[in-house]
Amino acid sequence: MSKLSKKLIEQLLDCSSKEKEEIGNTIVRALGGNPQKIASKLPKRKGNQDGGIDGRIVIYSEILVTYSRPNKKELYCDEIKKVKDTAAFNIKIEREKFDRKNLATFIHDMDREQIFSGIIVSASGLSQDADSELNRINEEGKFKLYHFSIADILTGDIICDLEFEDDLQDSMQNSIRNHINS
Repeated sequence: MSKLSKKLIEQLLDCSSKEKEEIGNTIVRALGGNPQKIASKLPKRKGNQDGGIDGRIVIYSEILVTYSRPNKKELYCDEIKKVKDTAAFNIKIEREKFDRKNLATFIHDMDREQIFSGIIVSASGLSQDADSELNRINEEGKFKLYHFSIADILTGDIICDLEFEDDLQDSMQNSIRNHINS
């Protein structure tokens, strides 16, 4: 991580809770997402530190559609179609690493909301147990989880195979830079 990235992250970490929430909401909005904390059949969340869903982002998923041709039941056609889908977003701008408990809460919320792609953005990274658990969950295949550190976003070192409505890297970099400069 460069000295500039470290300095910018330190500035973010020194922000108030309200400013950190605004930064997170700005990142979600920059991607064309909705930063509203929506949870089915649950009361409004009290804060962002619990690991729950901090926003939703529109993505495109590929699905395999199989159908039979009329009057020829033995013939099937497969077609891959792109459909709009949703990815959950969690943003942790705290000195503590995103831990296994935060990850468990995020996955539980995603499962309840029937969202199967999730993005975690953190200032301090993942704890070792959260990183190990994230890899295990991705291998199982039900959920697809991605983690980006703010340092990665600032330097442009993002690898993600999700397809967003807006360009992920440019949007996130601009969002963070604009907030820091304001």
